[in-house]
Amino acid sequence: MLPLGRALNLISLGEQTAQSLGVDVRRVRRQLIVLSTLLTALATSVAGVIGFVGLVVPHLLRLLLGPDHAGSCPPR
Repeated sequence: MLPLGRALNLISLGEQTAQSLGVDVRRVRRQLIVLSTLLTALATSVAGVIGFVGLVVPHLLRLLLGPDHAGSCPPR
């Protein structure tokens, strides 16, 4: 995934901006999906189902609770 770092930085500025700077957004998106799938499959095969749950649960909680890190901790 390291070779895609520059393209990802440009895509984070916006798809149109990245495309105007020479990034093939559709190709990069396809590569990311394939690489992410392979890396997740590799992590699952090495660590087992528990590892897969460890990868998925934080993302599901972020979808449910939102991205606010300060709101997720109880007050002191």
